Amino acid sequence: MKRRDFLRSAAATVTAVVVGPACGGDSSASGEGPGPDAGGGDTSADTGADASVDPGPPVDEARFPQSVASGDPGPGSVILWTRVEAGPGDIALSLLVSTDEAMSELAALENDVELVALESQDHCVKIRVEGLEANTHYYYRFLVDVDGETVGSRVGRTKTAPAPETDVPVRFAVVSCQDYIGKHYSSYQRLALEEVDFVVHLGDYIYETTGDADFQASGAERSVSFTDSAGAITFYPGTESEYQAAQSLSNYRELYKIYRSDPHLQVAHERFPFVCVWDDHEFSDDCYGAVATYSENPDPGPDEPRRRNANQAWSEYMPVDLPNQPDFVYDPSVPLPQDITIYRDLRFGKHVHLAMTDLRSYRADHLIDEMAWPGSVAATAEALEAAGLDAPERSGPYVENIATFAEGIYAQLFDPETAPAEGVSGAVSATYINDRITELSEGDEAVDLPPLIDEETLSSLPVGIAYHHMGKSGMGSSLGARYLTLQEPFDVYAQVLWHQSGGDRQTILGAGQREWLLQTLGESNATWKVWGNEYTLTPRRADISTLDFVPEFLRGKFLLSVEDWDGMPNRRDELIAALAQIGGVVAVTGDIHAFFAGLPWDERDPAKRIVEFVTAGVSSAPYRTLLMNTAAGDPTLAAAGAVALAASAEQWLMDKINKPNPNLTYSDLESNGFMILEADSEAIHATYFSAEETVADEPVAGDIKPLFSETRFRVAAGTTELEREGESGWATWDTEDVSWSDE
Repeated sequence: MKRRDFLRSAAATVTAVVVGPACGGDSSASGEGPGPDAGGGDTSADTGADASVDPGPPVDEARFPQSVASGDPGPGSVILWTRVEAGPGDIALSLLVSTDEAMSELAALENDVELVALESQDHCVKIRVEGLEANTHYYYRFLVDVDGETVGSRVGRTKTAPAPETDVPVRFAVVSCQDYIGKHYSSYQRLALEEVDFVVHLGDYIYETTGDADFQASGAERSVSFTDSAGAITFYPGTESEYQAAQSLSNYRELYKIYRSDPHLQVAHERFPFVCVWDDHEFSDDCYGAVATYSENPDPGPDEPRRRNANQAWSEYMPVDLPNQPDFVYDPSVPLPQDITIYRDLRFGKHVHLAMTDLRSYRADHLIDEMAWPGSVAATAEALEAAGLDAPERSGPYVENIATFAEGIYAQLFDPETAPAEGVSGAVSATYINDRITELSEGDEAVDLPPLIDEETLSSLPVGIAYHHMGKSGMGSSLGARYLTLQEPFDVYAQVLWHQSGGDRQTILGAGQREWLLQTLGESNATWKVWGNEYTLTPRRADISTLDFVPEFLRGKFLLSVEDWDGMPNRRDELIAALAQIGGVVAVTGDIHAFFAGLPWDERDPAKRIVEFVTAGVSSAPYRTLLMNTAAGDPTLAAAGAVALAASAEQWLMDKINKPNPNLTYSDLESNGFMILEADSEAIHATYFSAEETVADEPVAGDIKPLFSETRFRVAAGTTELEREGESGWATWDTEDVSWSDE
């Protein structure tokens, strides 16, 4: 049998159809829910082929070290998942399904279903169980025979979706960013006390690194190391800063095993079905396609084997029901990105149609090249004119060819330490040349220097945008490339690229996925079309242009990140305009490690807008901490007082005088947590459950509820008016006054 046919055959053996007893759409649930000690009891009910299997075998956590999980619920189906450790080779399992937690009455599985945990799939097994009642809780567990003894997993609970025509409220949680290293999952501990129909996970389920000091803590109790150390990428070998990043399939699988060992994450999976997509860290930080953004070579190019390893591990460990692929088994011989399609939609009654997207597999590179030399011209005068654009305030004169200008005397100013190793060439900023001359003249050593380019010559040169005008200060640095970019010149540069490439340089979704998203939501009759969108839509501009106590180079309006939708502004405008025409669209977002609420709009026509709710990270370092770490790690920024500016970033985001973000209605940069949305025919409510960063630093014993505060928002059906609940009632956000109506 050909390998591909064998894989299909093996996958087909775990596709079951459940028929038999159901509790008629009862959506009630036990207040306790399944937990670490949950197990089944004896049953004598004769309910069909599987009723003869005693559901009472003891729980063996060593055989089921990642417990159980469920996902992608439909009105009559759900995916059930587990992983078993019971020796080498393929392992036969049994599945029990019931409508009560004690599993006193078992549902009958149609046919004699053979479950096999394949060694080639790391002994993970997924089964799509069909024939279920809509809007109903089911309980399940897996059994395995080991040396003549039957042992089982803990009992999991799941819930099917209400039928599309059913008029019922829907309540679901949204989570993102759950770093394990030095952190604890207090957010899941708090979430387990709530009752939700399902959990949306927007990615960064794992982090691929073992201790990147830029954004990860270190702690012996919560640490990650790879068994296959030789298969991992090692950074800064032999130094105190050494850490590794996953590269081999074993590395990526091991991360899921470690993360899923957490008891609070296990309980969340045991208690609620998850709907998951990936973001970047399931492969590599700030990735696009198969390209990472860190390496000893800062411009590494695609690493397709590593991307395939990441995709395969994700497909094995996530309880996902991939569209039109009921027997999907990952095949690494299929070209990227056709190897796996994870964007999909799920319907929950009359009021929620959920579309989950993939913002990493199809996107283009970041607009500013990481390896761009700051003095090079990014947008020439000709390019600006061709795009019908004026040069922004932050732009300047440039020499069209530094190798021939003034007989090439200025090309020798830049050595390999400050410029490309092959030497500078082409169009170069004249002010950058003059700044270099000034810098060298102030040095300790006497140097023969050419004269400054005089004012008369400067005024005769063409004007364009160089990379340093956008905040780029060095080659290989993310600053001025993915983060802390000057907004006005960047936005003009983005428009130039948009014009030059016909929009291809600002691809996020890819043409096929974009068409699918707009068609899926556009044809939906649900009250609320919820878009599971991995990273933030609402702009985050920090305006410090009027601060006279900071150096001149820091005075301006910065985009805190152009790694996300802020980095593809024209594509975002086009997409939001299309979504606004559909109506009832709400984006739920993660990635940024902060709570935001906003009204993303088409910058060309702010009346075209949607609503966005952004959740903070489950445990990952909050955004404010990351900003401060970034500022502290750059000597120039640190010396300029940027750490203090980062600590007060919220003030510059929400400034009521300069109004840099009139559609950013709420920000909390200091917390961890999650959010819960409740949708019905009248409104959609969002509640942010937030806790201080320190709550994730240590295990929490006792009552965890007092450690989390709650902030509530709502949007009435048929509107895009965002309201916030306060002590005196509900207040509406005013984009003109950039305040809530009761302030």
